[in-house]
Amino acid sequence: MAVILNTIENEGIVRLQTSETWTVNEMMTAVRKAAAICSQSPQPMHMLIDVSQTQRLPDDMLRPRIMADVAQTNHSYVVIVGANALVRTVANAFAIMMQSTRVQHFNTIRDAMDYLRQVSEAERIIIA
Repeated sequence: MAVILNTIENEGIVRLQTSETWTVNEMMTAVRKAAAICSQSPQPMHMLIDVSQTQRLPDDMLRPRIMADVAQTNHSYVVIVGANALVRTVANAFAIMMQSTRVQHFNTIRDAMDYLRQVSEAERIIIA
């Protein structure tokens, strides 16, 4: 599968990792599963999307239905790792459509995880 979904449960993170090529259907299946995980969690969940292997987006990536599905995903913060200029531009368009200021870009998984750990700790303090 070209889009792999797993959770880092003790950190409250849903991780999507793409290979060099993937399809919109593969991504949307993973996004729907991630949305289900986020909505069932008692704690805020964050999404880490690793696109460091992706050089080219699928041709039909900007279909309106896809954008609507992504906008409905229930998550706290989204971090995107390894995005090239094209992927970053499309991700920023999704963030604008979602009216979200909680999308951040990082070059490495380590930097992304450090950021999410800081955000999670701040959320725990606020909730407590």
